[in-house]
Order: sequence, then structure tokens, then C-alpha cells
Amino acid sequence: TPQRWLPLIVVAGQEESFIAAHGAIASCHSEVVQRYLVWDEENPVSIMASVRWARENARTIRDTISLDVWEALNGFWLWLLTGEAQETFDEAPREFLVRVRESVQLVRGVTSDTVAHDEPYEFMCLGGWLERANQIARVLDIRYHSLQETPGDRAGDFVRSMALLRSLGATETFFKRGRTLGAREIVTFLTLDPTFPRSVSFCLARAAENLARLSSAGMQSCNSATLLRALLDDLSPRFGRSRTNVHQDLTHVVDSIHEICHAIHEDWFDPPSMRAPQRPEAEHDA
Repeated sequence: TPQRWLPLIVVAGQEESFIAAHGAIASCHSEVVQRYLVWDEENPVSIMASVRWARENARTIRDTISLDVWEALNGFWLWLLTGEAQETFDEAPREFLVRVRESVQLVRGVTSDTVAHDEPYEFMCLGGWLERANQIARVLDIRYHSLQETPGDRAGDFVRSMALLRSLGATETFFKRGRTLGAREIVTFLTLDPTFPRSVSFCLARAAENLARLSSAGMQSCNSATLLRALLDDLSPRFGRSRTNVHQDLTHVVDSIHEICHAIHEDWFDPPSMRAPQRPEAEHDA
């Protein structure tokens, strides 16, 4: 059904591009959607395109990263190019996705353990935490409506809730916190838990720490840090309420993260002091 596969495309932010390339009816077909999200290099967020660009970026900063990071990332890319990867995807898609996940975790692990924790590393972590917070909010926004208790479908509610928790690696920690399954409980946990690394709150707090370490004395009041702190302070009032417009609040989180990313670019890579002065209109006319 469309409701099973279309949300994956929406979370990836590629609904319009997918429909333009394959047509709306194709969102009902699992094989089309999966190949689009895994192999289609015209899709900028497919697994293939993401790894290709990650490798290309790593190649351009080869003197900054370690040999271990390069070998882990390059090995991941070379495996994707092989017939073995394609064959595994065709015959055992779950096994293929487990291999992808483990490869990503390997790259993250060796990066943390073998790259100097200096300015480039802080920027890598900052981007990673903001991207994770953004994706968690998007997944929750897309899936929240399907978690509403449906009369007579308790089994379906259970399956959908467990699938969401598992997709974010949150199942064990959720139950260890003594929580019970329910849409409200899941949203509260995945937005506000201060110690779980896949909650929005945790990710934004770590991003704030990265930004603080990057900030020099003259940059402590930079716009990106102000916006990030405001979003962090706003999470508990929004998601700690017993009643809330979850879609509206999650959309606010996504939009705020985009604003923060834009502010980081302006603060660090395109500050007003470095921009070329605009020539007066009269000079252009002359």
C-alpha cells in the first residue's frame, strides 16, 4: 500500500523528485521504492549517492582524516560497486541493510578513535548531530499519525510502535526506562530523553557542545549558538505538555534546525565582515 512505502520517500525529502521520475503509482511498489532509496544516484540521498559523495569529500581532505577512516570508507564504497552487494540486496535485503549499517558505524567509530579532535572534527560532529536530530523529528512527524490508538486494532498499534522504535535503535532503552507503548510516550521519549543518543534533545545538546568548543571568545554570541540554545530550551515546554499539536511542534523542530544550519554557514563560512561590499546602485548605472 502507499502508506507503507511512501513515508520512506517523504522522510528522505524526495517525494516530488520520486513522483517526477517514476509516477505517483510507483510509491505502492516496494521494489521501485527500495531501489530508488538504495541505488539511484540521481537521488541525492540514496545510499549509493551518499556513500559516493562521502568518499569524494574524504578524498579532498585526505590530509585531514586518518588512513583508517579512508580505508573504512573506501572499502564500503568498493563493496557497493561489487556484484556481491547487488546480489545480497536482491536475495537478502535485510542482510544487505545490516551490512550498510555496520559499515556506517565502522566509519563513525574509526573517525572518533583515529582523527584529532580539533576544529575539523568538531564540525563533522556538529553536522552529524544536527542531521540526526532533523531525521528523528522527520520520522516521528511522518509516523506519529499511524501510532494513534485505533479501536479494534491493538495488534496493529503494537507492531507499528515497535517498528518505529526499532528503526531508531530505541527499543531496549525505551523499555528500560519503564515506559509503556503509546504514541505520546514514544514522542516524549524520542524528543526529550537527555541521555539516549537518538533523542532530539540529546542530539541538540551535543551539537551545542560542539558549537561552544568551536566558538572563539568573539563568537560566543553568534547567531547559530543563540538559535540552537533557543530550540533546546523550547523542547520541554513543547513536548512535555499533556496535550500538544505534535505535527506542528515537530515541524517547528525541523524548520528550526534548517535555520540553525543556515546560521552556522553565515557565522563561520560567510560572515558579513568577509563579504565583498556592495557597490552603490549609482555606480552600477554609471
